[in-house]
Amino acid sequence: MSIEIMSLVFKAEMTDLPYKKDGKPRNAKASTVKLLLLAYADHANDEGEGAYPGYDKLETKTALSRQGIADTLEAVKQNGFMVLEGLSKWNTNSYRIIKDKLKGLVKPLDSDESSHLTSASQATRLKPSLNHPVKPSLKEGASAAPKPPKANDFPSNILYREVTEKYPAKSNWFTVLNFIHGVSVRLGRQPTKDDLFPFYEAWTGNGWNQYSVNWLEYAVKGELPKMNGAKHANTTNRQSNAGTRNAAQNEIDPEQLERDRALGERIKARRAAQQASV
Repeated sequence: MSIEIMSLVFKAEMTDLPYKKDGKPRNAKASTVKLLLLAYADHANDEGEGAYPGYDKLETKTALSRQGIADTLEAVKQNGFMVLEGLSKWNTNSYRIIKDKLKGLVKPLDSDESSHLTSASQATRLKPSLNHPVKPSLKEGASAAPKPPKANDFPSNILYREVTEKYPAKSNWFTVLNFIHGVSVRLGRQPTKDDLFPFYEAWTGNGWNQYSVNWLEYAVKGELPKMNGAKHANTTNRQSNAGTRNAAQNEIDPEQLERDRALGERIKARRAAQQASV
C-alpha cells in the first residue's frame, strides 16, 4: 500500500478521461477513474510499482463490474496514468502508476490559481516581517514531498466518525471508503449519518466489536443485522431461571414453619431452666 500515491490521487483535480474503444470515442467518469487508481495504489509501492491485483480483487475493492473495470483501466492507460510492465508471479498484469502524471494535477496551496484560495484570502496573506520570516524557497527543479494524509482528509472517514464517534484505524481507511462507495451505489446518492446509524446501532446492540468496520457490509446490502439467536436464548433462560428461584424462595413451607416454632419453644424452655438454677 502506498499512502503517498493514494494521497496524490485524492488531491488530483481529475476530470473525465476521453478514450477510444473499438474506434469510437468514449469518456470515463473522473470519480470512477479515481476509485480504480486508489485500488491499484493500495497494492503499489511508493514508486508506483508492483500493482498487480486481479479482477476478482478489483471487483471487491471498487464494487465495479468486470467490464466497467476493463473500460476504466483502458482510459487510465490511454491517458498515461499507468503503464503495463509485464506479468506478476500470480500471472496477473503488473502495472506502474505514473506519479508525475498525478503530481501535475495537484495544485500547490500557495499557487494563485489554486482553488483553495479565494481572491479575498489572497489579499489578506501575511507579508514578510521580523515576526513572520519568509522560509527559503525550494531550489529550482526540486519538489516538496507530499505530506502524509490525515484521517479527516477523507470524507468517508469524517462520515464514519459522525456515526461511531471515532475515526477508523488507518489500515481500514480504504476499506471504509469502499464500503461507503457501495452504500452510495445502492442509494443512488451520497449517504448520510441517518442512513448508516441504524446499522451501527444494530451491530453494537448485538454486543459485537464496536471498533470493527464490518458493520458497513450490512449497510451496503441494506439489511440490518439480526439479533444473535444464541445470545437471545441465553438471556431468556437466565431470566426464566431467576424467576423460578425467586418464586421458590417466596413460597411458605408449613412443615419448616412448624419445625422453626418447635425449635423456638425448646430454646425458651432451656433458658428458663438455666435462670431457675442460678
